[in-house]
Amino acid sequence: MRARAWSAVALLLGACAAPRQQVVPKVAAELPPPIVTTPIAPPPIVPPIAPVPLAIAEPPPLRDDLPLAPLLDAVEQQAAHLEQTSRIEKFDFGARHYSKIEYVAALRRFVALGRAARSPDEWTAAVAREFDFYEVRLGPDVLVTAYYEPLVEGAHAPSARFSQPLYRAPPDLVAGRPYHTRAEIDSGGALAGRGLELCWVDPFDAFVLQTEGSGVVRFPDGARLALDHAATNNQPHQRLSKFLAGAIPRETMTMHTIEAYLRALPERAMRDVLEKNPRYGFFKPRTGRGAATSIGLPAVDGRTLAADASVLPKGALAFLVTTQPRFADEDALVPAAWEPLARFVLDQDTGGGIVGAHVDLYWGEGKDAGRYAGVMKQRGHLYYLAPK
Repeated sequence: MRARAWSAVALLLGACAAPRQQVVPKVAAELPPPIVTTPIAPPPIVPPIAPVPLAIAEPPPLRDDLPLAPLLDAVEQQAAHLEQTSRIEKFDFGARHYSKIEYVAALRRFVALGRAARSPDEWTAAVAREFDFYEVRLGPDVLVTAYYEPLVEGAHAPSARFSQPLYRAPPDLVAGRPYHTRAEIDSGGALAGRGLELCWVDPFDAFVLQTEGSGVVRFPDGARLALDHAATNNQPHQRLSKFLAGAIPRETMTMHTIEAYLRALPERAMRDVLEKNPRYGFFKPRTGRGAATSIGLPAVDGRTLAADASVLPKGALAFLVTTQPRFADEDALVPAAWEPLARFVLDQDTGGGIVGAHVDLYWGEGKDAGRYAGVMKQRGHLYYLAPK
């Protein structure tokens, strides 16, 4: 979400393979038996490489796997937002450059083509005729992960189940200056008694909320508190995967197997592992609707993309081709198969772990969205659209 610190998969697992290490001795004696699952291996992950300018390419087959009407509404909303914001003033596509006025007109033309078309094929043919496609040339492909907005249970007061507070940003936090670490805050009580608590949740859920950058807490009476990212403690982040490599087989390590493993530990042992990552996130109550993106619009399920704003045109329309998981049933956590994913997406978001040849697709809200997002670490191709 806005200024998201990390993607869940990027933080927990890392964007590229890490050397196998033993679990730290402090925790090892309390670890339960390793999780064993049948691996469904996705395509191999190649470390990201330095980006090069977007290069013009032939359009890929334009078969969008999501409904058209919500896409056109989202593109129209983005065009209106770009007109009003001063955050984005130009769009660069390799050697081609467009003013905001020119690109907004192109977005509106895209919408008009969709609303006038009598069939999806007629629409995509018109898009291919009127738009150039700029492929992100980062070697053979890009890394595609996913993020989501957690929906977790919580309470207004601490309890045995909800023992972890979520904090507002402390007033003595200074941008860019390292602040208290996770261990100092959670185990050391560095913020206790200062009235910064927003609510209380489960310790692992708190970690996930900080990882995703936003989320919704549901209270026992049915009330909900939507939270957005406010700040971090400016500490470096450490991937949990390197501390669990001796406990969970690398080929089956996902956010889900990590969660199952950590939840099987006593709370103190779980905290010892979580606190190996000193990075910490603070929240603020949400004022708008939907999870906020870095450009100021609500994230769109299956359409919002987080990408590196230093090399890719923030606010642009793109087409993503990759693969997505399919599960055998609603309780499965390991994919039974991987199927094609091809759709138009909107580059609306950023993230601290989203750098160079790595993009992050917003899956939606809640547990099921998390089930899909938690296993996404696929290879793909990304094409940005610009008017001819």
